[in-house]
Amino acid sequence: VVHHQMLVVFKSGSVHYPVPKHANMVIDVCTLPNPTRCDSVRDLELSGLDPEMKLILEENGQAESFFTTAMPVVDRFLTQMRANGNKNVVIVFRCEGAWHRSVYCAHHFATYFAACYEWLNVREVHAALGAEALTSPESSEEAPGSGSEQPPIMYTYNSDTNTLHVLELARQSNEDRQQMLLAGLEKIKERRERNKK
Repeated sequence: VVHHQMLVVFKSGSVHYPVPKHANMVIDVCTLPNPTRCDSVRDLELSGLDPEMKLILEENGQAESFFTTAMPVVDRFLTQMRANGNKNVVIVFRCEGAWHRSVYCAHHFATYFAACYEWLNVREVHAALGAEALTSPESSEEAPGSGSEQPPIMYTYNSDTNTLHVLELARQSNEDRQQMLLAGLEKIKERRERNKK
């Protein structure tokens, strides 16, 4: 039996960006309700860390259904990674803007697992917000992934059936990655311009 503390980083991200290099698991949560469609908060600069967004995301029960489905999957994955001797794990949640749903999910999972296992050293990172939350105070340097050359396990969540579906990671050329990056940057620029008005 392996006995060591494992660092796990829960990150928020956008489906418009390439999968982070060191990711071990990626979960697409785009089918969760998009809070920007709610008139009361559409023009407010709120993120998935704000209480107002939390209430909107939780009001119809879909977020809770997602957690009920995804928590055991992530739990088994982390337990297996520890048994394999991994010291660092990166789990990424992705939505369209990396601002609301993915941030909310990454924060929720980080909070849950920080309190769940003593052998986990948990951190959450929200690059789009320019924010990093140290759920465990002893976290310091940003952790790389496990060091494995294997592509990450990728899931997409289907809110209609409350199921996670495994996806194969498409091999992307450098040109494909550059196009995705430019598209993502353009969307962020458009969002900032709208917020200025």
